[in-house]
Amino acid sequence: MLLAYDGSQPEAARLSAEARCRQRSGSGALGEDSVAENCSPVQRGGFRFEIVDVCGMTNFARLELLRELLPPSRLDQDAASLLALVAAPCWFVTADGVVGPLLEPDGSPGNASSMANLDLLLREVSYLSGLEQLPGPFEAARALAQISVDECLMGSEGCWEQRALATSQLLEEYGVAVLPGFLGAAGAAELAAMDFGELLPAAGLPAAPGAGRGDLAALPEESPQKLLEGLDCLVVALRQLPSSLAAARLRLVEFRTCPMVSAYEAGSRYTWHLDNGKRGNGRLLTCVYYLNPSWEAASGGALRLLERSRPGASSQNRDASPEDLPSSRSPPVPRARVLAEVPPLLDTLVLFWSDEVVHEVLPPFRMTRRAISVWYLCPLLGTQHFLAGTSEPAFGRSEGDAALTVLSNLSESESNVCEDAVVWLTSAAEPSTLSWLINEGGLIIKKLKIP
Repeated sequence: MLLAYDGSQPEAARLSAEARCRQRSGSGALGEDSVAENCSPVQRGGFRFEIVDVCGMTNFARLELLRELLPPSRLDQDAASLLALVAAPCWFVTADGVVGPLLEPDGSPGNASSMANLDLLLREVSYLSGLEQLPGPFEAARALAQISVDECLMGSEGCWEQRALATSQLLEEYGVAVLPGFLGAAGAAELAAMDFGELLPAAGLPAAPGAGRGDLAALPEESPQKLLEGLDCLVVALRQLPSSLAAARLRLVEFRTCPMVSAYEAGSRYTWHLDNGKRGNGRLLTCVYYLNPSWEAASGGALRLLERSRPGASSQNRDASPEDLPSSRSPPVPRARVLAEVPPLLDTLVLFWSDEVVHEVLPPFRMTRRAISVWYLCPLLGTQHFLAGTSEPAFGRSEGDAALTVLSNLSESESNVCEDAVVWLTSAAEPSTLSWLINEGGLIIKKLKIP
């Protein structure tokens, strides 16, 4: 990983000095003994981070600095933009192919502000320096196979119970399950050909190169009904498995988010995060379905999944990786190990627990990477989607019936820890059904305050 700066530019020199200072003080999470002095590299295991003064070097000489880090396909496909990048007074590059300016050629900040960029960069240094990656292609293929449901189960009609059993076992052991061939060739082709309307920057503003989140997203104008029906069938089958962790966790799930279509253009990515790190948005189970026919390995864009923390350490991951991309001044990033990297192949479905599995989207290099994401919601994990109007009832229920089902399954202790959710569910349910719930079920009478 490289931070290059032009020492003749005052703002660039200031940023490089700040980076060294932050690492010396430990706020870069590498410790005092790993500070880069006089352009010497920071190295931990196979990871290197260098801060290099490129003052006096030609742009072509600067470009050579990238060649040791970037995949060859990245250089071949994007040479013009990379030449523009190295002309900036301060820029960075990682071995995953992420590049971006901390300062633009005119000296203005690259993404939001130069200090915000530096925060993100040092956060990336902390993360990558402690990341145990897969050694090579053979290990990568084996890692992907161990978290994947056998394709022969996906090709059979009416075998939701078998698919659910295999999926449940993977979710329990790894927190992740990959289901190749989820809809079948015909259903996948139909979905991939749909026009989902205009996509806008998911982070709110157009993302500059190297930004922490650079995807485009939208709620589709036409609902992907076949996909939603398939997901509902799978989740119902998971809930019906006796004595399974998945069934227990999905007990209160009656709503899911509205489906979201996302696209990552060449060079854009989403840095490591949890989908519900703060346990505030209600997301329990993340479902990502890919729409990319003829995807090549050299195109990048894989979904990198990290192993869950060992018992007793889960709170570290949750604190270190909230959704809003903390700065390097956040608590030190715990050491992590790559579980698997999933290519975004057409008709592949990836499931994982939203509050447990840290993941990132690596940048695609040659093609736009498209996917549909759906999250199944649990009121014990937050109310953001409910209150924002971006949730919808699952399993073919009406909103009132879904709300009533959740309320009737809530224990008194659970209702006390999700008061906002209870209020929303109460407003969504029909008054007559609430009266039945209180009279016959005898639950949360005091909370609902209905005579």
